[in-house]
Amino acid sequence: MDSLQNLESDPNLWVYKGALLYLLERPEEAKSQFERTLASDRSNFWAMYNLALVEYDLGNKLKAAEIFLKTREINNRMYLGELMAAVIYEELGMIDKALRHYDIALRNIAFRNEEIREWMEELRGD
Repeated sequence: MDSLQNLESDPNLWVYKGALLYLLERPEEAKSQFERTLASDRSNFWAMYNLALVEYDLGNKLKAAEIFLKTREINNRMYLGELMAAVIYEELGMIDKALRHYDIALRNIAFRNEEIREWMEELRGD
């Protein structure tokens, strides 16, 4: 990967390297690759999404939720970020925020709708 980066200055190479480092369970190194990509290209969706995964794994759950929500600023049809943020907010006990983002996900994605409805009903106590 490093030799490719010396030949070509495509920020996606940093994303690929970060993904490999993440899979090798080296989250801090992966994080630096995703941040490097975003410093060069703020609209790199996969760098943003993967950074959120790394932050979650590092225990920075609130930060991860915020980054997942930022993925929609890059790709306004990517409502998976809303769902991921909702799950994290629920885990953190931020029920109102969780419900708000579950609702957005429910209205805009075509999968897991029945599960999302059940999760929302459980949180509301319905």
